[in-house]
Amino acid sequence: MEISRRTFIKGTAAAGVVLMSGAYLGCGNQNIPAQVRRGDVTYDVLIIGSGGAGMRAALAAAKDRNLKVAVMSKLMPTRSASTMAQGGMNGVTGVTDDKDSVESHTFDTIKGGDYLCDQDAVEYFAENAGKTIYEMDYMGYPYNRQKDGHFHQRKMGGSSHARASYFEDRAGHAMVHALFEQCLAHDVDFISECQMLEIAMTDADKLAGVIAMDMRSGDLIGIPFKTVLIATGGYGRAYWVRTSNPYSSTGDGIVAGMNAGVPFKDPEMVQFHPTGLSANGVLLSESSRSEGALLINKNGERFMARYAPEKMELATRDIVARAIATEIEEGRGIGEGLTAGVYLDFTRRTSIRRSPSRVRAAQASAAHVPSA
Repeated sequence: MEISRRTFIKGTAAAGVVLMSGAYLGCGNQNIPAQVRRGDVTYDVLIIGSGGAGMRAALAAAKDRNLKVAVMSKLMPTRSASTMAQGGMNGVTGVTDDKDSVESHTFDTIKGGDYLCDQDAVEYFAENAGKTIYEMDYMGYPYNRQKDGHFHQRKMGGSSHARASYFEDRAGHAMVHALFEQCLAHDVDFISECQMLEIAMTDADKLAGVIAMDMRSGDLIGIPFKTVLIATGGYGRAYWVRTSNPYSSTGDGIVAGMNAGVPFKDPEMVQFHPTGLSANGVLLSESSRSEGALLINKNGERFMARYAPEKMELATRDIVARAIATEIEEGRGIGEGLTAGVYLDFTRRTSIRRSPSRVRAAQASAAHVPSA
């Protein structure tokens, strides 16, 4: 008799994979802590996903030394999708631009979301973003610095002021490593290269643990918990090369939550980053445009003048993405089909000193993208 993967997993859960104290089905590997292999640990807080959100949440939970905290990831913790972020972190500090304000940041964000945002949430994040930038500084984040020693901030798409703090064009990479070091210092366990398959429930519909697959061996493990936090990111790979997301962004965490009865809000609100390499989707951050790279169509025109004459290349992402799509549809793009696109020109006035990785990516991965 053939059974589906989901039916098999449910049957395994019913047999007590999770509830029997995380008993391990098969051989253990070093990517999994010994206590998990032995099945003698129940985590107070288990966080699924090792990106910036997941590790920051783990760090917050680990401040209570009485809690046993773990982060589970289907990658190595420092290879999460957050490491691909390039441009920086927006937050009002007044360091580079003393005319900036929380109100301005809030308005820019709400306007950039076409007034569809949860405005209370936007206000909360705008009020706390600047504090988080300082917090990351204390954690050892290697910000690019001004001559006076303060971190430097630059203007990003849709922003009315320079408020993005960054490290070259590897902002996410530096953030993840800084958080990882702090998590290790606070005794957070890491369960690496394990993919969550299902959230297990008791007969009383209470959360009990997760069923995961050891991606090295293919074996199943059960990890019981008291609290779970899903921080697995999005599902951009559904759009193949029309996404800057890595191959790991498959939405399995979202599906596991939905299967456990957790509502999934606004699934249609997918943001497309406008500038990924047309050949493979690899991100060329909007900080490229902040540093001076220009969007050019096949006729050599700086076409954003037609769509956002004031902001030009630094318009919000949805405007830039639609502008590029329009240029392609009206015959002013380059290439055909899924690899159609426009030029991102680094040769004119880009500060290559602050964008070395992006220039190398353009040179190596897409010969038709002009680069210095």
